[in-house]
Amino acid sequence: MKFVPKRLRGRIVRFIAARSDSCLAITRKMSDSVGRDLTFYERYKVWLHSLICDACVRYLDQIRLLHIETGRFAPGEPSARLTEDAKARIREKFRDH
Repeated sequence: MKFVPKRLRGRIVRFIAARSDSCLAITRKMSDSVGRDLTFYERYKVWLHSLICDACVRYLDQIRLLHIETGRFAPGEPSARLTEDAKARIREKFRDH
């Protein structure tokens, strides 16, 4: 929102914040987006929130990087792939926080 004049920026941020979900709800949607396609409405809510929250944008970048890096391992290497049980435990830990 750097292109918006300073005198309007505060009003726009307050307007969007009143219509946006909390950071907790948005980061859960972001985490879910790695495993499944979000609906149009969910994508819209994430986009709207990302206009005003740099922290959530950084979180999404980190989630994407983790997804890319963990996908680099060769499928044939047993030590390189997580078991489904391990993936489920990791997902639960992320959801708990």
